[in-house]
Amino acid sequence: MELEAQGRLGASVRFDGHTVTLTRTNRSLPGYGERSVHVSQLAGVRWQPPGLLTREGFIGFTVAGTVAPRARIGSQATAARLDEWHVPFWRRELPAFEALRAAVETARRSPHGPAAGAPTATLDGTGGPLVELARMLREGLLTREEFEQEKARLLRG
Repeated sequence: MELEAQGRLGASVRFDGHTVTLTRTNRSLPGYGERSVHVSQLAGVRWQPPGLLTREGFIGFTVAGTVAPRARIGSQATAARLDEWHVPFWRRELPAFEALRAAVETARRSPHGPAAGAPTATLDGTGGPLVELARMLREGLLTREEFEQEKARLLRG
């Protein structure tokens, strides 16, 4: 069963039981286009439901081997709009995002562990293929497009 939730600013997220796919159609924001990650490669799911005083929440995904962005208290939703692995949403969209979050968390905690042959990245400082790609992107050795292509290749196995 595939779940999909439409967020704000042309952002959406889809989960097919194995792969999380984020799509951003707003060219003026970072992360334009589509990116996918296998659930075994998720180090975490960031969740901020809309509050009593705010109408906006977000869901975000931390990919193993990358660093999750940190924002000042009170500005997390604003920072989420600018992060390619986050999808902001309005309160009326909350049920769809709650269902998607629950499905992703359940898949992450599956007793079967990561899929056989799924690539892994280490977080112990020794690096891994995704960490190395992120470093190369940060240092300007790869373009964003080259980075996304190589990352997709690694995640496919």
